[in-house]
Amino acid sequence: MQTGCTPRKHEFNDQSHVNHVLVEIDKLYGLDDVSFAEQSQELKLVYNASRLCLDKSEVVLVKHYLDISHDWWAQSKEGYYKFIDGSVKNYDVC
Repeated sequence: MQTGCTPRKHEFNDQSHVNHVLVEIDKLYGLDDVSFAEQSQELKLVYNASRLCLDKSEVVLVKHYLDISHDWWAQSKEGYYKFIDGSVKNYDVC
């Protein structure tokens, strides 16, 4: 089962910082794809929810002083993805 999310928004001023974050996140077990849309300033993650949860990717973002957008849409998506992550873990869907 794959879950995709784009709740991350941050103003990146340094492309090397972006690359460093992408490389580190890409090393997470269960991550299928990570990309950054420069124009919209969104980080997109596609991951296997049976192996990785959204919280683990947040640890990497916090480490690099990045935060989730706090608008209502980002919060709604984050809640949804955390719900799906929990359901996959609870019922071992894979």
